[in-house]
Amino acid sequence: PMFISNNNLVVLDPHRQFVNVATHERPGGKFPLTPEFIHSYSDIISSFDMLNEVDTKDGTLFRLPLRDSFDSEIIQNKNGIINNQVEITNQLKEFSKNAKECLIFLKNISSIKISIIDEKGNFKEVSSVSANISEKDRQEREEFLETLKTPGVEMKICSYDLEIVSRREESFTDNDGLEVTDLFKISWACSSAKTR
Repeated sequence: PMFISNNNLVVLDPHRQFVNVATHERPGGKFPLTPEFIHSYSDIISSFDMLNEVDTKDGTLFRLPLRDSFDSEIIQNKNGIINNQVEITNQLKEFSKNAKECLIFLKNISSIKISIIDEKGNFKEVSSVSANISEKDRQEREEFLETLKTPGVEMKICSYDLEIVSRREESFTDNDGLEVTDLFKISWACSSAKTR
């Protein structure tokens, strides 16, 4: 797996088989997308053929290679080997059902999109989840999180409304597509004990 974000390519190589700079402590590599790098590794960069769809300065584009060949043996789950695209697609469907819960607890990720490229190279978004928060609530949350970095803060509370919109195409649901809006009231509280 690899992703492009903030003008860098990051390659995850837990088995240290593909990235020559990968070590046991750092199993992968981070490479600035310089013109020289793009030219030298154009085959890798061209595999991110959704760069026109995703702004990688503000967002992150993940590429998860789905393989049918022997290479799929390196993709494992808790039950053993995932060796076909049907199983991986099923896992992505399951993830899309639960993605909204992820956004409740994430600060820097406000949307998740799952897209598929078919055999003809056509790009299709099959699932998306986005979290919306007012600018006022966003600022209050940022201020609250900043106070957590300060030792000795007495009781502090932050509360805000969060709207999460989930959309899934028909092929990614058990019915005729789906769009759901959930509203959450999020409340955080922290306190630190005073020392004598």
